[in-house]
Amino acid sequence: MNKHTFYKWVIIIPLCIIGAITLLFLLYQALFGTSGISITSQTPSAYNSSMMEKAFVPYTGASAVSESFSTRSSVSDDLSIETAAEVDQKIIKTGMLSLEVSYVSDTVASISSVAESAGGFVQYSSVSEQEDGTHAGNITIRIPFDQFESTMEQIKTYANLVSYESVSGTDVTEEYTDLEARLHNAQAQEQTYLEVLDLAKTVEDVLSVQYALAQVRQEIEIYEGHIKYLEDRTSLSTITISLTEETTVLLSNKDFRPWTTVKEAAHAFVVLVQSLINTLIWIVVVGGGILLPLALIIWGVWKLFRCVLLQKCKHHFFGKKTH
Repeated sequence: MNKHTFYKWVIIIPLCIIGAITLLFLLYQALFGTSGISITSQTPSAYNSSMMEKAFVPYTGASAVSESFSTRSSVSDDLSIETAAEVDQKIIKTGMLSLEVSYVSDTVASISSVAESAGGFVQYSSVSEQEDGTHAGNITIRIPFDQFESTMEQIKTYANLVSYESVSGTDVTEEYTDLEARLHNAQAQEQTYLEVLDLAKTVEDVLSVQYALAQVRQEIEIYEGHIKYLEDRTSLSTITISLTEETTVLLSNKDFRPWTTVKEAAHAFVVLVQSLINTLIWIVVVGGGILLPLALIIWGVWKLFRCVLLQKCKHHFFGKKTH
């Protein structure tokens, strides 16, 4: 074999090998790649590690359950659309009033009666006396949404002066609709997991599905609680009223409140009596502890001085008589 033939075979043989490999690859793609068939294997350990993820999707071991999940998903979407279309407008309405009235206590009682007559209730109320003898109060009532405007107008009739008025409304229709749709979806998913639980064969499958079921039920409780809160806030409006008594009559640029003056005088008298009693107690306790020993000392000195004086007198008198 000459050198030219040797170089020729050196080039041809690698090309033939490459061509054969390419032909085999194309043949494999034609038989398996385009048909969409894939060959996978899953060991028991791999199956076990993926069970927690499978718990959040329909059970793949039964085609009937998969079809059921798909059907429920489509039905749930339809329910969401119907809910969004049929739900009434949800508005949280709030009112605030600051009123100047003749008598705070009477006005609080009147507003309470208005709330009960409208089908509502008193949520909070308080009345307090100020330093100048006037009274102030606060009351919060909850009344049906459709009674809001009429109740506001009726409450203002009790005022001598409306110093502040505010009305606000928050539209929560979109939030309410979204929560209802999420609730329907979660309830449909709960039913699907219950069906999957009936088809589970192993303890591991049962535990996985029960875990997923607990998660879904927790979501359902959250959605139901939020929906109930929005229904309460939208079905019953809130009105908060601050009350103060009217300005008193002025005489010589001073408030004329005889009853307040009487109470202040009585208070001053009680304070004076208490001060006198406290002073006497101090004199008896503290003064007695100091004056009693001092008095005893003075009395002893006086007795001693008197005895000495008597002795001198006797000596002087009897001495002269002897002489």
